[in-house]
Amino acid sequence: MDSTISDIVRILHQMPDGERGFTYYEQFAQITTNRILEEQGLHDAQEAPKDDKTSFDAVIYKLDQLSRQKALIDDQIRHLITYARNFVRPRPYQLAVLAQASRISISGVRLISNDPARMYNIARSIQRPDISGTVVPPDEGIADTGTPGRDAWFRKNLGAEETPLDQTSNTEGPASAP
Repeated sequence: MDSTISDIVRILHQMPDGERGFTYYEQFAQITTNRILEEQGLHDAQEAPKDDKTSFDAVIYKLDQLSRQKALIDDQIRHLITYARNFVRPRPYQLAVLAQASRISISGVRLISNDPARMYNIARSIQRPDISGTVVPPDEGIADTGTPGRDAWFRKNLGAEETPLDQTSNTEGPASAP
């Protein structure tokens, strides 16, 4: 099993090619560090308690882990496409530009950007309606938005008279320019 783990680590973190200048040695050091961390993570996963019915398979474990990361990244891409098409002002990004940057077809970008659940989630996260005004965030914001809705959330859920932003607003700002 150790040879399989070593093989996986070498495959996923390949040493750089090219001339051996400063950049090469920087990359070499980073890859070496990543290899050590990856190998330790796989050994930790191998030693973790598991069902008696199954044995640890490093290849399957790593494929599952990478697939989960890929799904998360795909979801983040879909959210950014939706944001760029429906929330960026004064006008949305063009379909072709987003398609090229995300390596998705224009029709795929159009389809992704019109998902109502994703649009509502973004409106709620940024506490701002979409460009058309059809998707409006709820009145109570989230703590990290810096909006009046956020202040209402603090007062309601934490019983705070002052929000963290209110407490820092009593300090003087930068001196005005002459």
